[in-house]
Amino acid sequence: MRIKKGRRTTAIAMAQNNFSGAWAHIFLDCVQCDQSIGLRLNSNEEADGVSDAEAAKVFGKEGWTIQPTLCPGCNGTRN
Repeated sequence: MRIKKGRRTTAIAMAQNNFSGAWAHIFLDCVQCDQSIGLRLNSNEEADGVSDAEAAKVFGKEGWTIQPTLCPGCNGTRN
């Protein structure tokens, strides 16, 4: 499992620019800014085995809140 952070290219932008591939299997987008965090796994099958609670735990360790979905910068936890 790899953690990816930064601006996520949306499907519309990917189609317009001919990008292929997925940014991450499981991801969150901050509701206040353009930052995202994602979990990239080895396969869709592996991603299917990750529960919402497991993903939330990983995202929480990275400083993200889930309800509402806020990045560390927007929720005030960025060091």
